[in-house]
Amino acid sequence: MDATVPNWRYSTCGATAVQAELSRWYADPGTFGDVRRTALPDGALVEFSLTWHERGVTHMCHQAHILRLGHGLVAIDTVFCGGSWPAPLIAEMTAAAAS
Repeated sequence: MDATVPNWRYSTCGATAVQAELSRWYADPGTFGDVRRTALPDGALVEFSLTWHERGVTHMCHQAHILRLGHGLVAIDTVFCGGSWPAPLIAEMTAAAAS
């Protein structure tokens, strides 16, 4: 997994390491907002927004995953994440989009 997150880029290799990293990212139950899947010759581009509650505070993120398949499994996941946004920032972005 090659991940670009706010102010950082890093790689994680191997199924166990990637599973551990994604388990941290998606530790809390969430609800998908917009989900868009675009087929690629060797995989798919998956874009989504996700909302969840963490320690009683609503958060949201927007991510894109470029999934490359090998032998029917995800071989490479290139991730672009805008970060985790807490409720006050979500409200500010919603208000800005409405104006």
